Amino acid sequence: MSSPDPAPPLSFRDPAGFLFTREGILYRQINQRGKEDYQELMRSGLYDRLVSENLLIPHEEVELTPEQPDEAFAVIRPEPVPCISYPYEWSFSMIRDAALTTLKVQQTALQFGMTLKDASGTNIQFVKGKPLLIDTLSLQRYPDGEPWYAYGQFCRHFMAPLALASFSDIRLVRLLRLHHDGIPLDLARALLPLRSRFHLPTLLHIHLHGRWKERYSGAAGQSSRVRMSRISLEGLVDHLSRSVAGYHWDPRVLDRDAYDASVTYSGTASGMKEKVVHNYIQLSRPQHVVDLGADVGVYSRIAAKHASLVCALDRNPAAVEENYRQMKDRGETNMLPLWIDLTNPTPSTGWVCQERPDLFHRLPCDTVLALAILHHLAITNNTPLTFVVDLMKKLCRTLIIEYIPSTDPAVEELMGRKPDPVEYPTQAEFEKEFSPHFDIIRSDSLENSSRVLYLMTRKGTSQ
Repeated sequence: MSSPDPAPPLSFRDPAGFLFTREGILYRQINQRGKEDYQELMRSGLYDRLVSENLLIPHEEVELTPEQPDEAFAVIRPEPVPCISYPYEWSFSMIRDAALTTLKVQQTALQFGMTLKDASGTNIQFVKGKPLLIDTLSLQRYPDGEPWYAYGQFCRHFMAPLALASFSDIRLVRLLRLHHDGIPLDLARALLPLRSRFHLPTLLHIHLHGRWKERYSGAAGQSSRVRMSRISLEGLVDHLSRSVAGYHWDPRVLDRDAYDASVTYSGTASGMKEKVVHNYIQLSRPQHVVDLGADVGVYSRIAAKHASLVCALDRNPAAVEENYRQMKDRGETNMLPLWIDLTNPTPSTGWVCQERPDLFHRLPCDTVLALAILHHLAITNNTPLTFVVDLMKKLCRTLIIEYIPSTDPAVEELMGRKPDPVEYPTQAEFEKEFSPHFDIIRSDSLENSSRVLYLMTRKGTSQ
C-alpha cells in the first residue's frame, strides 16, 4: 500500500473527526468523541431522511486503516463534491438558498432529537445544482432545554451578508473572504443603514443580537444560564427561515453597460458563434468545463449539453445572480455559477494558507471557454498576452478562445477610455504567442464580424 497523503488542514478544528485523503480519495475519520452522535444520526433515521431530501451528502462506511488509529471509531467515504466553492464566491440567491438549506436541516434534525452544532456557510456545497450539507459530523444529539448554540454563527454567516446585500451593497458580501467565521455583527451593524432597523428580522437577528453579544461577551457562564424549550427553538428556526426568504436583492441595481457593450455581434454573427462553440465542444468531448467571463451563461449552457459540470465564472455579481436564477428555473443540475474576478481570484486562505485552497486548485477543468475576455484583460487590466497563455496552459488541455481585433467596436471603446496607448496584439501575434504551447485545431471567422474563434489543444495532449 502506498503511503497516505498528508491530512488536509480544512477539518482539524472538530474533535469529533476530520477529513483526509488517501490515493486521491477523500475520507472522513470519525473519532471516539464523535461516536455516539454519529451512531444516533444513523440509528434514528435522520441520515436516511436528509439524504432522501437532498439535504446531506451521502456516504458509505469503509474498511480502511484510520489516519489516527488511537482516536478512531470509524471511517466513512463521502460522495465526492465535483467543485468546492465558498460563500464569498456565490451570488445573493445562492447564499440565501444555502441559508434555507441549513435551516431545513436544523428543522428536520430537531424532529429526530438532534441538532446542528455548526452553521458555517462552508459546510454547504452546491452539488447537482442544489445546496446540501457536507459535514456529517456537524449533527449531534439535542440536549433538551438547550438553545441553538450555532445561532450566532448562522447570523454571521448568512443573516449579516444577506442584510448587507439587501440594504447596502452586494460587494459587502466579500467581507466573508476576510472573516472566515462570518461577518462580525458589530461590523454589520456599523455598515447597515438606519432604515435596516425598521426591518424586524434585521433588527432582531443583527442589531439587537449584536448588542446583546457585546453586552454579555465578558459575562462568565452567561451561555450556560440560557434555557430554551424545544418548541421555542423550533419557533426560532421557523422565524429565521421566513426572515431569510424575505431578503431580496435586485441585480438591476448594477450597471451592466460594460458587459452589454462587448456584445457587438449582428444576429447572424451571434448565431454562428453559438453554432461554432457547439461544434468545438462536440470535438473536445469535455468532462469539466470552465467558462471564463460567462456572463449569464449562454455559452455555458451549450457546454453543459456535453459536459458533466460547467463552472461559469464572472466578475459581475448581477450576471452570476441571473445565471443562477435561470439555472434554478430550468432545473439544470450540471452548472455552477461563481462570482470570480479573474484578475483577482480567490487565494489560498486560513491556517498557513492551506485551510481553504485557492480557486485554481479547486476548479475541475479539462476545457476552458474564453470568449470575449481577451480585450478586457489586455486593455482594462493591462494583462500581457503571455500571462493569459500561461494561465490557459495551466488550466486546461482544450481551449476555446475568441480573438477580438483592435478594429472591433468593443476594443475601440475600451481603448478610448485609456489615457495612454495600449499595446494590443494582432491576430498574427496572438497565434504566435499560443503556438509554442497549443496546437490550433480549428479557427472560424464569424460572419459580419471581425472576430475569430479558435479551438486549441495543449501540446502533449491528445484530442
